[in-house]
Order: sequence, then structure tokens, then C-alpha cells
Amino acid sequence: MITNKKVSILIADDEEHILHMLKDCFGGYNYNVDCVTNGQEALEQVLKKRYTLVIADVKMPKMDGITLLKKIKEIDENIYVLMITGYADISVAVEAMKFKAYDFITKPFSLTGLALLVNKIIENENLKNEQAWLHDRNAAECRLQNILGVNKQKKKLSRVLAPVINNQAIDKLALSGPPGSGKSFIARVFHYSRTVYPGQYIEFPADAYAEPLQYTELFGQHINAAEKISENKKGVFEMAFNGTVHIKNLEYLPNHIQVKLLRAIIDREVLPLGSKNSISIKCNMVFSSTVYLKKLVKDRRLREDLYMAIASSEVRLIPVSEQKEHLFTLIDYFMRDTCEKYKTARKKPGKEAERILFSYDWPGNIREIKHVCEEIVLKAAESVIKPEHLPPGLASAADKSTQSLSLEDLEVNAIRNALAYAAGNKTSTANLLGIHRKQLYRKLEKYGLTD
Repeated sequence: MITNKKVSILIADDEEHILHMLKDCFGGYNYNVDCVTNGQEALEQVLKKRYTLVIADVKMPKMDGITLLKKIKEIDENIYVLMITGYADISVAVEAMKFKAYDFITKPFSLTGLALLVNKIIENENLKNEQAWLHDRNAAECRLQNILGVNKQKKKLSRVLAPVINNQAIDKLALSGPPGSGKSFIARVFHYSRTVYPGQYIEFPADAYAEPLQYTELFGQHINAAEKISENKKGVFEMAFNGTVHIKNLEYLPNHIQVKLLRAIIDREVLPLGSKNSISIKCNMVFSSTVYLKKLVKDRRLREDLYMAIASSEVRLIPVSEQKEHLFTLIDYFMRDTCEKYKTARKKPGKEAERILFSYDWPGNIREIKHVCEEIVLKAAESVIKPEHLPPGLASAADKSTQSLSLEDLEVNAIRNALAYAAGNKTSTANLLGIHRKQLYRKLEKYGLTD
């Protein structure tokens, strides 16, 4: 679909009848059309106004079309330029293409053919704008501040990730942690935070492919009769050009593929199966595993040289049960996200539902939190979540997790959870626990929770 809104075309030609003919033609498409009779005027117009397309004659007074083309590309390389000439001169055409003209047409030309060419340019521009809009929307959704918010509790989690996520010089990231701990989630945050290589995000689950297929899926293949390769195939590194490749379950890659992966990291090139020529790659890289990288090296499942190449950017993700202070940050994010997805009113847990959610151990980690939030949003009609809206078994599982604890353990857990929920504010913590603030300070001292 062609959208004509804000499409501006500048036509530069020293022949008045050409200007009138083209203005009438493109005016019928509701494009905004300006006309000038020489290259100098055209340049002045480009400096004053943003044009989608410039159509310029090669031979014009004051400034020729090729010089105009060069200057336009210096001002804004995204402006499309069509060159027109009265004669078929290959050398002029080659020069125009060298300076990034979109196309080259000779007089006399077909108005229908030119209109089709211009419409194709506008379609390309619309597609680029749509892709940029989609990327900006995803980037906004995955921006750390939008996910984590701005209160003290949420800033603590942001501090762990921000040095890696917000450093644009970092083009590779290693993530390790138990299943469901948020590796894919963080990988997407990393991808949509990039200004360098902001293109497509592609995941490659190494454990999903048998060893013979892993190489071609990663690095591609080229037709080679001697090796009985009958078709070309792009690997994920080539498909993610100017984007991000996320290799999941890194430990499932055999030693010889890890060697090739190291080359991709260091030399930024890959060798497709059956080819003698390497392909340059331009992408961010994310590597993840359910096992901490050092342990993989110790167990001989990860090459030490590959470990050294990615270890500096490793982020270790711990189970949700060990970071309860971040629980409601994640619940709030997934609740908000799901409500927007299903176009329902915002929902939040009531006090009793909060108690159950806090007490539950979340063995499925972030993945389980996301699924539970989706189930709650679809099930609850009210804005305040009650225990009956929670998935069956969650409340009983939460109760079981506290049955084996002593009274002191239960009290310590309650204080820690209240502190986390109140973002460290002692007055709010005391109110949540239903005790006086002085009593809270005594308990903090008793249990060594003063830091």
C-alpha cells in the first residue's frame, strides 16, 4: 500500500515542458511536487526542505545533475535521486550509479513507466518507515526504564543490567542461569537497546538441531557438486545482518563448531559449507546457557578460548526464589504487558494475593511468572487480584514452602519480603508488618538485616 502523506518530490530540469508534464503527472497521485530549472536552485530547495525524491536532469545550467547528486547525498544519503538525460551515455550512467543514484532514465521516457518507478520508490520508503516504527515500538517496550520503573527497588535490578545493556560499545553478551530465569527476555532487551545493528533478532537453539545441521543453520551453505550440496542456504549470522543472533544452550555445540564460532566473534566472518570464500558478518551476538560458563569450561563442554572471548560480558541470572526483592517488578511488568496485549483494564494483586505470590518459590522462574500473569489477567474480571484468581495449586504450594521453616525463619522471610516490597523504606515496612518502627529496628538488628 502506498501512503502519499508527506511525500515530497523535487523536479529539476531546464526544459519547462518537462517540468509541467511531470508536475501534472505526479500531482495526480497527490504528491507534493516542487519544480526548479537549474541545479543551484535544486540544491537550495534541498537545504530548505526534506524531499523523499529528487528527479534531476544531467545537463542543467549553473550546476549539472551529477554535481547536484553528490551534494544531495552529502546532505542526506536517504533521499532518492533519479537521473534523466537526453542521450544514452554509459559513462554518465556509471558515474550516477557510483554516487548512489537510485536509477537512470533516458529521454524520451514513458510517463507510465516513470510513474511505476516513482511508486516503487515510495513503497520502499514506506517499508523503511514501517520497519523503523516497529523497531522503535519494540525498543520502547524493551527499554530498561519502561520494564523496571524508577523506584528504589526497581533501580537495584536496573543497576545490574544497565552497564551492559546501555553500553553501545558492547556487541556481544553472555547470559547464564537456570531455565526460565529470563535469558531470552534479557537478550531482547539487549537487542532493542542497540543503536549499532538495530535490525532483526534471531534465536538459534543449539539443542534443537542434530550436529550435522548445526553448522549449516549457523553458517549457511553454498552449492557444491563435489560435496553434493544442491542449494544455497543462508545461516543465522547472515540472516541477522545488522541485527542480533542469540545462540541458546551454547554447550550443545561440538568442539569443531565452537572453533568456527570463535572465528566469527574475532574475525567477524563465517565460512558457509561448500564455499571457499568467507562472508563478512555484521551483528550483535548473545550466547546463553543454563549452566554458568566457568562450570562449562571445567566440565570440558565449552572451549577455554571461546570462554575467554565472551566471559567479560557474562551476566549471571539467579533463580527468582533467591531474588524475591525483584518479584513484583517482574509481576508488574508482565501484568501491564498482558493487559495491553488483551486490551483490558490494568490489574494488580490485592494484599492476600501478594502474600501468596511472595511465599511461592517460582521454580519456573521468569517464564512461570509470565504464564501466571497471563492466566490471572484472562481469569480476573476485577482490577484487584484475589486468591481465587490465582492458578490452582499455587496457594497450597506457597503454604508448603513455608511449613518446614522455624518461626524465626518465617519472621526473617516476612521482614525481607516487606523490605523488598517497600523498597527499603522502614516506615512502610513496619506498616506492612503491622509493628512499630522501633520494634522493626530491633528485629533488623537481631537478625543482622541492618545493611
